Amino acid sequence: MGTLFQSLAGSDLFQGFTEAQVLELLSGVPYQIRQYRAGEVVASDTSPHPEDPNWIYLILQGRVTHILSYATDYEHHLRWLHEGEIFGEVILFSQVDHMPYTYRTLTPATLMLLPKSFLKSQGKEYRGLYGQLLLNFLKILEEMCLFLFQKIYCLNAQKVEDRLIRYLAAVSHNGRRRAFQMPYTRTDLANYLGVSREALSRELSKLRRTELLILDQEHHVTILDYNGLIALCGNRLPSVYEMAQEQAIFVSDHQLGGEAVDQIATSTLFHGLEPWRVSLLLHKIGAKLTHCPKGQFLYRNSNRQNALYLILQGEIALLLELDEKHHHIIYQLHPDDLAGVTPFRQDGPQFACRALTDCEVLIMEKQLLYQACGEDFSHYYKVIQNLVAIITHKIVFQCNKVYYLCTTSSQMRLKKYLLDCTVLQQSNRVHIPFTQEELASYLGISRPVLSKDLSALKRKGIIRLDREWVTVLDSDALWGD
Repeated sequence: MGTLFQSLAGSDLFQGFTEAQVLELLSGVPYQIRQYRAGEVVASDTSPHPEDPNWIYLILQGRVTHILSYATDYEHHLRWLHEGEIFGEVILFSQVDHMPYTYRTLTPATLMLLPKSFLKSQGKEYRGLYGQLLLNFLKILEEMCLFLFQKIYCLNAQKVEDRLIRYLAAVSHNGRRRAFQMPYTRTDLANYLGVSREALSRELSKLRRTELLILDQEHHVTILDYNGLIALCGNRLPSVYEMAQEQAIFVSDHQLGGEAVDQIATSTLFHGLEPWRVSLLLHKIGAKLTHCPKGQFLYRNSNRQNALYLILQGEIALLLELDEKHHHIIYQLHPDDLAGVTPFRQDGPQFACRALTDCEVLIMEKQLLYQACGEDFSHYYKVIQNLVAIITHKIVFQCNKVYYLCTTSSQMRLKKYLLDCTVLQQSNRVHIPFTQEELASYLGISRPVLSKDLSALKRKGIIRLDREWVTVLDSDALWGD
């Protein structure tokens, strides 16, 4: 166990555990240790091993790539995974019953396969350890969400130059770190940005000639003029302006009473808890009810709390703010949905939540919620489990969003979106929760291009349009080029 523990000690999943505690957690668990050759597929949607969706994979040695692919031979490498990291997390608490992505080794690798039951339930005698394990897993998922948001932030730019500058801004922590080493080869960076290697090389050469930065053959970057660099993409980067301090209107705490608590207790987050336990927990952490009028911001990055926002009534758009006039819709939040699941980073991408209708929202300070659930884990472990399920669902959604944005064909983005809607809504007649302008923003294309693509699909008999509803008449055609 000593050698295995040394490998596990570097994993965020087992952070804070002693060797004896890890041994206790793993006792009786039918985990496996497998060896893989370089270039071998570990798991995929077409895997010949039907048991693959039942495992969480932890990398003991080697590197693995996480691949998105759809309808073409093009593969987008979403992320590169190293020793101590885990993958396969989306099948744990979500309703996904298959491995929706491909994982392939980049080097010879040794993986630990943990049955998903390991993270879904533990005996009462392990509840304290299980609570810490689940909180560690929750933090891993939160960081994954943040990574995907940053990826969406880069890919939302339509020009190669803008994608590259956004990436450099993110890696430099918005200019706070002027010298760093890019973690990717040029080929890998091109894939990360969803562009060709040739196009990336041209833009890097152009940036070198501006004398705004120094880039050597070892991928070391020194930014000489950060303001000049971001000016190349029209200053549409979040660190170069001050956000307006538009606050939501808070209602008094006494309204967090009987009727409100009954509604909150029926939410996915608190599923499985009695209303009186929900009430006790909310008062313990000082949760607040908030009214946010239509058109107003629930939060912007400059005044965001490290909190979870449970939507009780109304519709809210989660936005990536590029500047005071430009934003990109990441997705729409509905009643029973959560905002604020990603860790707050002052130097990260700037996010905002804006009410599309009059909204009622429950605000819970995240750290207090986690602490309260940890202290009384035997009663509140379901809250953490429910939160993990909610975040894994968001990760699936974000991965789909990344694929939309790294697909060069606007019509292919639209086809993939409609196909995902039919799967999510389990019907060929799907409701589109966006206006055409909002859907265009969501897909990272212009409104005229979206209108043209919708008309083309309608003309070919693939879809039928009815205001905010779309009926897919030929789902097979959505898989074509």
